[in-house]
Amino acid sequence: MKKLNNIKLALIALTLVFATACSKNSTEHSIINPTTEQGIATASIQGRVELIDLDGNKLTEHSGILISANNGAFTTTTDQSGQFSLKAVPYGKYQISYSKVGYGSGILTNINHQTTAQQFTLIEKTAMMNQVSNIQVTSLQIKDLSNEPGIAGLIELGIASGAVSIKPIFFNNNNEQKAIRLFFSANSQVDAKQYQAERKVLVSGMNDNPNNYQFTTTELEKMGFKKGQTIYVKAFGDGKVDDAFSHPENGNTVFPSLAATGSSVTSFQVPNK
Repeated sequence: MKKLNNIKLALIALTLVFATACSKNSTEHSIINPTTEQGIATASIQGRVELIDLDGNKLTEHSGILISANNGAFTTTTDQSGQFSLKAVPYGKYQISYSKVGYGSGILTNINHQTTAQQFTLIEKTAMMNQVSNIQVTSLQIKDLSNEPGIAGLIELGIASGAVSIKPIFFNNNNEQKAIRLFFSANSQVDAKQYQAERKVLVSGMNDNPNNYQFTTTELEKMGFKKGQTIYVKAFGDGKVDDAFSHPENGNTVFPSLAATGSSVTSFQVPNK
C-alpha cells in the first residue's frame, strides 16, 4: 500500500510540473518581445518626409533625405516615397532631424518611443520640406496709401485705416506666385535673425492683387509699432509651405527655406491715420 501511495504522489508531481511548463510556454508565446541590443530593448522609429518645390508642388521623388536621431546617434535616409525607418533604437524620448542638400531642414521634438504591439513607433504626421528659395528680391517698392484717392475718403469716414504697400521686386521665371518673407524692425540692422515681426506674402510680380502686400496701420500696430514710427524692412525669398520651427536649444525661430541673400533694407513710416 505504501508503495502504491508513493507512485500516486510521483504521478501527481509530474502532472503539476507538466502543467506549469505548459502554462509558462503559453505565456511566453503570448508576449511580443522587442528586439534587444546588448540586453537593451529596442525597436524602429518610422515616419515620412516629403519634398516641395518653389511653386508649392509636391515632388514625386523624395529619396535621400538624411534622418538623424539624437544628433547622429541613429541615422538613415528616406526611400522614393519619403518613408524612413530608424532601426534598433532603444526606447525613450528622441529628437529627430531631417535635411537634404538644396532643401530646408526640420526637427521633430519629444518623440515618445515606447513598446507597442507593432514593435515600432510611427510618427503619423508627414513632415514637409521646401526647396531652398533661389528668389533674389532686388528691391522693395513702398508706398503710403493713406492719401490715395478713395482710401483717404474712407479714412475720413472712419471705416478704414491708413495702409502701406510693400511690393517685392524680383525675377520670376513663370507666372506662379512665390513666397517672400518680410522682416520688420525699429532697428536698421534688421535681418532674418534680428527682427521684431515677420510676415510671409505670396506674389508673382505680375498682375498681383495689391491686397497681398498691403499692411494697414492697425496691423502694423499689432506688430508692436506706433503711428509715425520709422520701420525698417528686409525681404527674402522663401518656401511656400510653412516650415519654420523653434530651435530646441535656444528657442530661436529657424526659417530653413530662406534664400541665401535678401533685399537691401528699406524704411517707411507707419501712417498717422
